Amino acid sequence: MLHQIKLPSYDNALQEFLNFQLQLITFACTPARSYPLTKDAVQREFTGEVGKWLYNKLWPKGKSETDFHRHLKHLIDHVACHQSQTIGTDIIDAYKHDIDFHEHFDDTTFWFHYHKLDLKTQEIVKTLMNYFYQLLYKGFLVSSEKYQKFDLHAMVTAFRDENKKILAVCPACDGQAPSWTRVRDAAQVDHFFPKSLYPFLSIHPYNLAPICIQCNTVFKRDTDPIQQGLLVDTFHPYGHPAITDIEVHIIDGYEVSLVDVVCREQKVQAVRLENLVRIFDLQILWEDCYFPIVKDDFVRHLRGIGRNRKGKSLPLSADIVREELEAVLQNYKEDVGMRQYYLLRSSYACYALTHDEEFKRLVFELMGGDEE
Repeated sequence: MLHQIKLPSYDNALQEFLNFQLQLITFACTPARSYPLTKDAVQREFTGEVGKWLYNKLWPKGKSETDFHRHLKHLIDHVACHQSQTIGTDIIDAYKHDIDFHEHFDDTTFWFHYHKLDLKTQEIVKTLMNYFYQLLYKGFLVSSEKYQKFDLHAMVTAFRDENKKILAVCPACDGQAPSWTRVRDAAQVDHFFPKSLYPFLSIHPYNLAPICIQCNTVFKRDTDPIQQGLLVDTFHPYGHPAITDIEVHIIDGYEVSLVDVVCREQKVQAVRLENLVRIFDLQILWEDCYFPIVKDDFVRHLRGIGRNRKGKSLPLSADIVREELEAVLQNYKEDVGMRQYYLLRSSYACYALTHDEEFKRLVFELMGGDEE
């Protein structure tokens, strides 16, 4: 993604549930303890308040079987039927490896091991792991002074409170920020690595980030940010955002050009930039939707200055346009990530300051344009 975002304190709650996931996977992948799936086996393995919560999720009163029960049993049966192989151990090892991905953002050799599992095992594991995201909607138990439920609304609220002072735009596209109110949020919780392709990360704190509805439902959806390649081949919102390494340029014809400065200096292929542009359709989105807004806003701003100065009988000159464009560049560090489209605003300011025809057009707008 483009912008750096902070990981709120909810990572402790999600980390606790990741530990529970590991315990449940280890249980499911150890047939001597889990096969067949019985109430007694679960109660022996999982004790305390979390054990009671799990028991009630698997065998709720009045229901013979739940989706959770069915998904867990399917994995247990699958491993039990292949005891002569290492499927159970492979699943546990792959899970442990993949959930540590956030410690390897700069590791040029790290790749996810879920994809090493055979396709049948992948599908069974995916069904169970993705169900855990449904549990996040409903809420699951986490420990504090007493056990309490943690759910999606609590997660988005914590994200908002932690990031509202530094991020007033969508971290993916630099456009409108995710929307929320005190009682209901409209933010889309994006799985940066889609849970359909990386199910071990379905509730991983470093894989969840609220973004705008457009980015999540129209552009990104289930697009793989690395196409099952290496972790370093992507800009990650928590580990390595793009904002520090890329430049955005407006070129002739109002086309948008993005450059990975680091890769250019190292003379290597900018794979991570290609992935960023691909998963959010940034170039098309910016050229077709955001840049016209940026350009029109600046023209309206200049016309407003022109009308105000005329009303006060103050002179108008090209220096005013130059000062306004330079002010955009001077405020970059303060306003980027705090004002919508500021990456494009600053890029357009650079373009107008270095292209005579565009600069003259803006001077013409300052003078009143077609109003004359």
